[in-house]
Amino acid sequence: MTKEQAIIRTVIVEDEKDSRDILQWLLQKCAPDVEVAAVCSSGLEALEQIPRLEPELVFLDIKMPFMDGFQLLEALPELDFNLVFTTAFDEFAIRAFEASALHYLLKPIQEEGLKEALKRVRKQRLQPGKSEQEQYKLLLAQAGGLRTGKLEKIAFPAFDSMSVVNIRDVIYCQADSNYSDVYMREGDKLCVSRTLKALEDTLEPLGFMRVHHSYLVNLAEISSFHRKEGGSLIMSNGHEVKVSRSRKDDLLNYLGSLSI
Repeated sequence: MTKEQAIIRTVIVEDEKDSRDILQWLLQKCAPDVEVAAVCSSGLEALEQIPRLEPELVFLDIKMPFMDGFQLLEALPELDFNLVFTTAFDEFAIRAFEASALHYLLKPIQEEGLKEALKRVRKQRLQPGKSEQEQYKLLLAQAGGLRTGKLEKIAFPAFDSMSVVNIRDVIYCQADSNYSDVYMREGDKLCVSRTLKALEDTLEPLGFMRVHHSYLVNLAEISSFHRKEGGSLIMSNGHEVKVSRSRKDDLLNYLGSLSI
């Protein structure tokens, strides 16, 4: 049996019985290489089982009583396993997952989504040099930052690496098909393996605005607005960014709030 086909020891952490049963059934149906070593109905139970069993993969629910998924991660002595988060829609949690480039499944879990998440897990198992521990720590920082509005850093995923940058150093983001180009204050340009919509969902609450279908700007880095040809912005790095007619009113309302 190859490493890709080797058994993946797995722990499920989920407080809802129906969700536990569905996930176990789907794993039996479509993932013969996944061995469920334990099913935990609470974060407290998982805090005991995970260090003892040393799983390679954990399916982790976020919203649980007494100890939620984030609190469990903070309490564990080691985060040396792959994680797939399972959650009902939670806007701040989803933004944290996207920002950290980590796997998540929305409930009710569907077979195709599960297969795709497991595909990514198997791919990561073939790259043993890449520890996810720092990503999980970043996730916890981002989750707390998104909750309080004080997030300072963000991790942008590239093809085979992660770039951790200060949010205040991002000037604007530009769409490039299923990727995005991120223009930085020091003149660097990052090619990020995320759509502009995914970046918008994460960055909009943190002082960014979508001004065009191709552009997401840091409002603090706008130098001037020009009304010609429908409107455009000059950013702090001197670049010109188009403003679409459908987004102009929101932008003008923001700029008007700054007027003296």
